[in-house]
Amino acid sequence: MSRLWNARSNYIVCLAAKDEPDLEKLIEKCEQSGLEHFVFREPDIGNQITSIAIEPSEQTQKITSSLPLTLKQNNHVTSV
Repeated sequence: MSRLWNARSNYIVCLAAKDEPDLEKLIEKCEQSGLEHFVFREPDIGNQITSIAIEPSEQTQKITSSLPLTLKQNNHVTSV
């Protein structure tokens, strides 16, 4: 998968989620859609979910379309 991504685009988009429960909802959507994803947890803060990586696809665009770009907001947000 990563070779194909590297050959075709080599871009990463960083989006923002409000909090860990929102990330958990996004993970659930990935699982329901059969999307490959990887969850990042921070052991220093109770193994809290801090971000996720999702394979690029049209379905990924659909389930993340409501999330703003990470640096677009001034509020404290969690990266996706």
